[in-house]
Amino acid sequence: MDQSAASVYVYAKASGMIARSYTGSRAHKLFEVKNLQGLWQLVFKDEVPLVPEVMLARQIEQTAEKQFIADYKMLVSCYDKPADILIQLLRSYDYRNIKTLGASLCAGETQIPEISDIGDFSMLNYSAWPNLKKITRHSVISWYDQIPSWENQKDLDQKLDIQYTKDLWNSAKKLPSSERSVTVNFIQQQIELQNCVWAFRLRDYYNMKRDEIISWLACDKKKPLKNDLLAGQAIRTIDYPLDDFSAWSDWKYVSLLNPPTDAEWKLDPRWFEQAVNLKINKIACTKFHEQPFSTLVLISWFKMKQNELNMIRTAAEGLRLNVSDSDLKSFVGI
Repeated sequence: MDQSAASVYVYAKASGMIARSYTGSRAHKLFEVKNLQGLWQLVFKDEVPLVPEVMLARQIEQTAEKQFIADYKMLVSCYDKPADILIQLLRSYDYRNIKTLGASLCAGETQIPEISDIGDFSMLNYSAWPNLKKITRHSVISWYDQIPSWENQKDLDQKLDIQYTKDLWNSAKKLPSSERSVTVNFIQQQIELQNCVWAFRLRDYYNMKRDEIISWLACDKKKPLKNDLLAGQAIRTIDYPLDDFSAWSDWKYVSLLNPPTDAEWKLDPRWFEQAVNLKINKIACTKFHEQPFSTLVLISWFKMKQNELNMIRTAAEGLRLNVSDSDLKSFVGI
């Protein structure tokens, strides 16, 4: 299918999928069902598997992810030559998979763990298990060729995260000029906010210092400063106190922080991360409709459906653990 015809078809098909999705105003339906069987029927519309509840919760999450990947692959395959960024989004699962494989080998496991299969779009040779060198050969992560140790596994995972993020950023900048600016801005904001999430976690949970935090951030330049396109906003906050809201008042994303109350204020990384997810999903919804017949349609679709997938997982885990629907809605920002 030529580019023009494919773009029209993809927008129409993707629009229909979004209309049926549990995103936006429909997301609340996921948290109003009373049991896991009801959640299965709501999401998949077919017969509930005859498995124990613990297994059903896991099966709901697995089936939802497989459907998400299958739908995205179908849409991308409509293009004879899909843009690199569309494939790069899908390869986020390759990066997640290689972390899982490395952790399994580090633990001495002999059976290949469960991975997310992206088929012909994958850059990895999973059939070569348990040989990491052969699995990653000819890929951009061919350097990941040795079984990690307990000591360096975290550092290798960090290196994978940074490489994926930079590859995503570079693929956005390769788009045709007619699409480049708006897409680069969208991807830039996603990475910028994710860097802030990482920085907040590292400060609050691990008490890391400035230089160590910066080393964990995906940056546009080799030596990131406060004006770095990707890491600048995160770097700015490293010097802000975690317990003084007034010090953050002029920060670009202050509206996403947990609000001050009469009690003592302290930065809540979990609150901020959830606010970021909601913001990115809202922007994706807007861009989806603003930029029909462009690459940004599938980029936005991917983010919205990814958000739906996270909602389904939260609903399944909430039902399994008997968490109230009001608490779950509050947790996901509904």
